[in-house]
Amino acid sequence: MAAKDTQKENIDLIAKIVGYWFTDKSKILPLLAKDCVYEVSAGSTWKGVPIFGTYRGPKRVESFFKKLDEQLITSQCFRPRRNHYHAEGDRVSVSGSTTYQLVGKRKTFHVYWWLLWTVRRGKVVRLQWKFDEAKMSEAFKKK
Repeated sequence: MAAKDTQKENIDLIAKIVGYWFTDKSKILPLLAKDCVYEVSAGSTWKGVPIFGTYRGPKRVESFFKKLDEQLITSQCFRPRRNHYHAEGDRVSVSGSTTYQLVGKRKTFHVYWWLLWTVRRGKVVRLQWKFDEAKMSEAFKKK
C-alpha cells in the first residue's frame, strides 16, 4: 500500500476516534492496540491535575476516560475538520481547544491542546496529548 493511502487511512481512523470522543468513548477501546500508551501531559511539572499521566493498555485508557468524566465537563470544543489533521508516516497530529467546566463547580476555563497519535496496522499504539498545562493547573488549584 502506498504511503499516501496509509496516511489517509490513519487520518480516517483518528477522525473516527475523535468523533467517538463526543458520542461514546467506549467505541474507542477496540481501536487501541493491546499495548497502547496514552500520555496525557505525561511528565508535566505542573502538579495537581488528576488526569495528567501515562495510561497503558485499553483497560487503563478506560479508567482514564472515567477519571476525565469525573473531573471535567466539556462545555464547548473545537471539533477538528478533516483538513485540520496532518499525517506523516504512521503519525497523525491535530490541535484545537476546549472550554471545560470542573465537575460540581460553576467555573469554566478555556484550554488549548495538541494530539499526536501513532498508528500501526490499523490500531492506535500511542497518543501524546498535551494541554496548556499552566491553564489546566490553575483551574484545578481553585477546585
